[in-house]
Amino acid sequence: MSVDVREAIVRLADVVHRHGGTLVLMIEPTRLGDAAPSSLVNTYIDSVRQLAHEVGARFWDTYSLGWDSRYYADHSHFNRTGTEAFTELVSDLLAEEVASLQR
Repeated sequence: MSVDVREAIVRLADVVHRHGGTLVLMIEPTRLGDAAPSSLVNTYIDSVRQLAHEVGARFWDTYSLGWDSRYYADHSHFNRTGTEAFTELVSDLLAEEVASLQR
């Protein structure tokens, strides 16, 4: 992650927290990851997870949906099946978040 992106996320987290919100960081799945070594992808995911921890944000592992080609219309855009799978995953994560806030 570039220094500029990192700094922007830190500033955004500050604004969100000052207004009583919760910032969620997630990495969308993409077929572009097929070309990247898994060690590089894992390092990137870990850096986003660590940054979320540092700034008090939630980290949602939406990347785990994977790169199954049946989910994509092209290299990065979901088709209907992918949209439904991604929406279901995010819906489940949101429901977990709401439940944790109600405790």
